[in-house]
Amino acid sequence: MLDLLVALAPDPGPPAMLAIVERVCLRCHHAGGNVPYEFVDGAMLRRVSHTAAEALRRGTMPPWLPSQSAADFLDVPQVTPEERANLIQWFAAGAEGTQSWTAPTPTSPNAPNAPSASAATLHFGAGWETPAEPDLLFARTFLQAIDEKTPRLFRGFSYRLAVAGSLESVMLNSDTTGMGRELDERDGGVGAAFHADLGSTPAGALGAAGVLPEFHLPDGYTFALPARGDLLAEAHARALGRSVPGEFEVTLEPSRAGDTRVVESFVVGGATSGAAPSRSGYTIEYQCDTLDAPMEILSMLPNPGIRCTTYDLDLVRRSGKREGVLNIPVYRSWADRSYVLREPLRVEPGDRFVLRVSHADSFAFLHTHASAVMLVAPAPADGYGQIVCSRAHNLPATGGAAAPTIDPIDMVSVDGRFRIARNETSVAEFARVLKRAARPIDVQDTRDSRVIAPPDESPVPIDAALPTDPELPAVGVGYYDAIEYCVALSLAAGLAPHDALEDVVRREDGSIASAVVVVHGGPGYRLPSEAEWELAAASGGDSHCVKPGEAPPALPRAAASGTPCASGTVNMAGNVWEWCADGFAIARAQPPESLAAHGPTNRGRVVKGGSFADSPAGCIPSFRSGLQPSTRTAYLGFRVARD
Repeated sequence: MLDLLVALAPDPGPPAMLAIVERVCLRCHHAGGNVPYEFVDGAMLRRVSHTAAEALRRGTMPPWLPSQSAADFLDVPQVTPEERANLIQWFAAGAEGTQSWTAPTPTSPNAPNAPSASAATLHFGAGWETPAEPDLLFARTFLQAIDEKTPRLFRGFSYRLAVAGSLESVMLNSDTTGMGRELDERDGGVGAAFHADLGSTPAGALGAAGVLPEFHLPDGYTFALPARGDLLAEAHARALGRSVPGEFEVTLEPSRAGDTRVVESFVVGGATSGAAPSRSGYTIEYQCDTLDAPMEILSMLPNPGIRCTTYDLDLVRRSGKREGVLNIPVYRSWADRSYVLREPLRVEPGDRFVLRVSHADSFAFLHTHASAVMLVAPAPADGYGQIVCSRAHNLPATGGAAAPTIDPIDMVSVDGRFRIARNETSVAEFARVLKRAARPIDVQDTRDSRVIAPPDESPVPIDAALPTDPELPAVGVGYYDAIEYCVALSLAAGLAPHDALEDVVRREDGSIASAVVVVHGGPGYRLPSEAEWELAAASGGDSHCVKPGEAPPALPRAAASGTPCASGTVNMAGNVWEWCADGFAIARAQPPESLAAHGPTNRGRVVKGGSFADSPAGCIPSFRSGLQPSTRTAYLGFRVARD
């Protein structure tokens, strides 16, 4: 169809083509811009004319844009199919009639023409060299300390790069917890390799700028930067095929008189795993809980994950009417940006958002999650309530809810306070949910990575071979693998996950070497806390640990075998060590103050129960040890729990 339009396109003349260049192309390709090719005069247009024609023909230019059926956004220059066909024909012919053309200064409909005298300019990334080929989307976060008497009010920001085209986007957030600074200090490099999603606020909570290097709130609204803490700038590198300096500066534009309404952020979307293949790709739909208070939506930042092909955010009114809000039929990651609505979108109690994202392949589907970061203000005369948007459902691209595919886990209720699996997760269950086997590393000592070990135990050699009997407990499972199992099992059962995994790094066998665990608190499956585990293990049950004078058995016993405890659980002692959700500390409160998981997360995770190769001293319910979360051994498994 495009070729036919190009062939039939009339010649509107150079003035009409230059008008489109000024309206659309100069928003990015202006002098001093952050993208390659500065369209400063006619000579430059003629020099890149054939490259521009090919980019227009392939659809990589103009950058992806919301469909015209969606909400009305500021600063989203559109081209019609006829205009695009005319541009292709004109550029292919050498951009004739541009000998005397000089580019005007571009303007943004919602940004100041120049920073005010009171604008603050901050420098980030000094000494950082971007990777030559970023892995999918390379992000690094930089910090600036904040120490002022009162919160700083600002209405937006712009950024400038040391090397044009080195970054795809910059997203701002604030951190008053110290978590970001701790991660930065532990990283040891320039900046830190983590996403600026900390606490309850996401990256972009203080604005985000991408291919257009600026972001400003509409008149009347303002951001509030806390008086003390850290400003986080998350920078996404562009794949240039070479390493370049990634240094950049951010200029905060202060609020003006009348900018009094402070905006907040909330997120639609969440973590997911599993695949639902279809002829049009792999599609996930996120259903947000109904809103419980009125508010005004000012802007939205798409966060579609990796290898996204289409991105659709809709609003379903209480009446059932569905309205398109941000619909991007062809998504291109290198053109990321936030979208500011021309008029605030008012939503009412009972309304809900639905986010539907398609990915190019199953790898992207399995290893990413999508969201939309919205900036909102309370509606003028109403209060602002908390919004819960945590339900994620896998759907085929043809629509319709996915039916549960995994049988319910055999759970027992403990004192009516929580539920825990009757037995350890078996080889068959693990493979059925995650579609892969657990595989322990070939190490010589199961206790090398322990924070603490029983004083009467000596190293025990490990046979790297795994049990293949489907009824035996799944071993060789790291903490992150166990969390991934819980998430996948929850989604398969139609439950919102309790946890999510971000920044996942996998080994060649598919197991997880490192990740960030984010607690969403959904009703899905999770690991038990140490206190829950001990409560379930109390009173009765037999042990499979090594008896004095006996040689240890070669394998654990079947996961579902053994005499049950009073709670109804089996194999709580002496079969395989089991992961708990708690961070490990040598000292802990006794007895536990609550059943909730607690403890530090940077010194390993608690394991309980002892194994078939341990002495009785290590198999009593109160005995505890700690392992780094990436540890995998032939003596280590897990069981799941639920609220």
